[in-house]
Amino acid sequence: MAMVEADPEVELTVDLDARKIHLPDGTDMDIDISEGHRNALTHGLVGLHTLLLNTWDEVAETAERLPYTKNF
Repeated sequence: MAMVEADPEVELTVDLDARKIHLPDGTDMDIDISEGHRNALTHGLVGLHTLLLNTWDEVAETAERLPYTKNF
């Protein structure tokens, strides 16, 4: 991001609900963030344990696709 490289102290606004970064020049950038991470940031949830519990469905779906999690 050239604007930040040119001025590392430039102020940006991060809107996690809208999944956007608002730049001072009026430009908006989309944020690619999982629902679990977004939820952790917006609700002050920290730590791997909390993140796993709040994204359990996503974790379970991912585990189903991984061949090494089968036949234990």
